Amino acid sequence: MTTERDTRSEDGCRGFTLLEMVVALAVLAVLVVLLVQVINAVSDVVNKASERVQCDLEAQTVFDRLSDDIAQIINRPDVDALFLGLSTNSPGADNNDQIYFYTQGSGFSTNTTNQSPVSLIAYQVNNAHLQRLGLTRGWDDLSYVTPSNAQTTFVATAPLQNFGTASNYFHTIAPSVFRMEITLLMKAGTINADGTTNAMNSYANLTNSTNPWHGLTNVMAVVVALGLLDQTSRQIVTTQQLKDLALTLPDASTNGGISIPTWTSLAMTATNIPPAVRSEIRIYQRSFPVKR
Repeated sequence: MTTERDTRSEDGCRGFTLLEMVVALAVLAVLVVLLVQVINAVSDVVNKASERVQCDLEAQTVFDRLSDDIAQIINRPDVDALFLGLSTNSPGADNNDQIYFYTQGSGFSTNTTNQSPVSLIAYQVNNAHLQRLGLTRGWDDLSYVTPSNAQTTFVATAPLQNFGTASNYFHTIAPSVFRMEITLLMKAGTINADGTTNAMNSYANLTNSTNPWHGLTNVMAVVVALGLLDQTSRQIVTTQQLKDLALTLPDASTNGGISIPTWTSLAMTATNIPPAVRSEIRIYQRSFPVKR
């Protein structure tokens, strides 16, 4: 006599069928995929926010350092300051300006005795990184501090030629800076060395080393604009693309200075830069009054 096997468990409940298990696993897999996508999206947002904060901090660091240096700048007729506005057609310059001046701010010195309170300060962009030079010399370095032999005058084509190995003391202070533009806001109604009269909202005509701007006569403020791209985004572009991006951002004009809206518009529409990178370009500007 045959008997029908009872498929129910001892408590009266049956187990899951194979089809039910497959459906449950499929639903679980979908949920896992969705969860991973959400986690990745949140991670991308957090990473981008972190990179933007890092750019903000770098720009703030640069502006704080510049503010300290310019606040203590030596503004005298017998002490030079040099502003090089390198134009878009300057080979190898990547359209970045340079600045050299003397200040009573801090600087590096290998001389532990007989130091003067005067430091040579310079800012430049090299290989898409912003560098600062701060070099203090001693009172016994006569060629450095004696105006009569013109050693305090910067030679535009070789600004550091009178300072030995000074160029060895440049150090990177903002690795995300790929573009720096400098211009000088002039005092309205004053007359420049070339005979031109400064109107309201007039800026110095900064060109290249063949026509540099020397000194601080009639200068009310130093205006600096920075373009930054975070290190993660830089991995997506080539060195040449980054140079082209720097060339895209135009020089300051004598009437209006640096146009930040123009910079922003051109950066956001740069055709040779991937859209994901364009959205991460950060632009900043700050003015630094010059003490009289």
